[in-house]
Amino acid sequence: MSASFDALVRCHRAVLYRRALRLTGNETDAADLVQDTLERAMRRLPSDLSEPDACAWLHATMRNLFFDRRRAYEHRCRTDLTEEALSSLPSPDPEEQPEWCSLPVETLRDGIEQLERPLREVMMLKFEVGLSQMEIAGRLNIPPATVGTRVFRAKKKLRILLFDKTPGRRGKLREVPETPMTSAIRPAVELT
Repeated sequence: MSASFDALVRCHRAVLYRRALRLTGNETDAADLVQDTLERAMRRLPSDLSEPDACAWLHATMRNLFFDRRRAYEHRCRTDLTEEALSSLPSPDPEEQPEWCSLPVETLRDGIEQLERPLREVMMLKFEVGLSQMEIAGRLNIPPATVGTRVFRAKKKLRILLFDKTPGRRGKLREVPETPMTSAIRPAVELT
């Protein structure tokens, strides 16, 4: 090691450590990063650089080493989802289905019929015809994002329309108001 390199290290080690600490957020990792930076500098730092250029070289090298380590860490953390890995995951709880999965189809249809026309159209095309969001957008000549928004709003209104959300009565089916469509079906039953 040359005397000029020793002087460079003594002059910039504290600044490099503070910067490494900001990058890593951890004292141990910061010390390792500074050590690796100085090790690389000892092997590769061009000898004809002025002190400001050498300082810039050290900081750039340290930053690049940090990002290289970060990418390598993220790459190691990624796992391929194999059949074995997927089978070890817990299965979803069957009770976590939406409330309306247990409703009679007629009750859902009656609820959809009570929605405003734009929401009703989207819900009918999505759940009765089985079209995708893009297909519905093409058929109704509206943007796909609008279809998504209408589906969201329709589900929210159906939740309010079909289920009573008062505390202590969660999960109870609300009485659907009498309309020509609802008069033909049986009265709603409680889900609990």
